[in-house]
Amino acid sequence: MGTIIRSVGTSTPESDNGIVQLTSLAAKRCLSNAAINEREIGMIIYSGVYNENHQGEPAIASLIQNSLQSNYVRNGIDNKEPDNILSFDIHNGGGGILDAFQVADGFIASGELKYGLIVTGDTKPTEGASENYNYFPSAGAALLSKGSDEKGFVRFKTITYPEFINDFNCSTNWDTGKFRFIIDQKPDYIENCLWCAEDSIKRFLEEEKLLPEEIDLIISSRSPLGFREKIIQRTGFKDFLDPGISNCEIYSAGLVFSLDELFKSGKFKISERILFLTVGSGITVSLALYRNFL
Repeated sequence: MGTIIRSVGTSTPESDNGIVQLTSLAAKRCLSNAAINEREIGMIIYSGVYNENHQGEPAIASLIQNSLQSNYVRNGIDNKEPDNILSFDIHNGGGGILDAFQVADGFIASGELKYGLIVTGDTKPTEGASENYNYFPSAGAALLSKGSDEKGFVRFKTITYPEFINDFNCSTNWDTGKFRFIIDQKPDYIENCLWCAEDSIKRFLEEEKLLPEEIDLIISSRSPLGFREKIIQRTGFKDFLDPGISNCEIYSAGLVFSLDELFKSGKFKISERILFLTVGSGITVSLALYRNFL
């Protein structure tokens, strides 16, 4: 049995939104697109990386859960006690979204979970004191549910290339009475990400006994900037996305923004074999094979 992506939702700042407001809005749009209410969700996983003021506790997923359930009661649907929902965060840099998909897939495949909500996003960690932080504030959400043997996620794989561990580093330093957040990205980082991605794709397809031309659609990271366009050029895969979408760099939620566009255009549902690809520091490459039965 496969796990399918039932719906997605995205959000960008409408004012000075924090990470909880951004992700909660994306989650609400995702549930609305699926015509599912908050009571039916059994699990919420948050996989974002950068939060304002480096917020890490309590788990962002639990704050999203509280926002969704407050909305449910506020709208007068009922006054029952909130249902039990398993909410937690997963952090794995740019590959966290696929890790979250894999965890939810395991619960859904076991029959323990009907709907899993995966939420991700980023905001500037320290306003006015973040060096080399250029990611666009954004959030995305995807609703996963039971599919069939012919449809949904088939396999996940993560490969780490430790020889590039110093290509991308983040640090927080105490400077002139306040914390300064610094990103150190080496000039060769994007080129090394591309090499690792190409190597991982080759190994993954060989294990799955698939030829590159049998992949109908690739959905990849939008970070580092330019990675999406260059991996398409090098592999020959198609993503059917507007060429202008990468003018800004979206980190954790980039893959969901691509999904949102592909859902709206109908390209996702008419692609039989879909390859998901994320890259992040480490360098770590995460892949997933998704199948639509046409």
